[in-house]
Amino acid sequence: MPTTMNPQPDETVRCIHIGLLCVQDSPNERPLVSSIMSFLENGDISLPPPKESVYFAENNNGNDGAAENTVNSANNMSITEVEGR
Repeated sequence: MPTTMNPQPDETVRCIHIGLLCVQDSPNERPLVSSIMSFLENGDISLPPPKESVYFAENNNGNDGAAENTVNSANNMSITEVEGR
């Protein structure tokens, strides 16, 4: 019977940790691809604690600036134009 390869819980948590490092709010805080490869290949490298994720950053949630990107239509519906950061 063939065995399936399941990652160890520590390996799974390490991959999640690396993923959190990659989505930090500030691009300068995100690791380089070469660092990510080192993190994945060498489990002995200690990982820095992740900072706030871009998805939960205080300056990215809420309505700051949303009013200026809203176009009102004749039937009082609004359309928000989405712009990349």
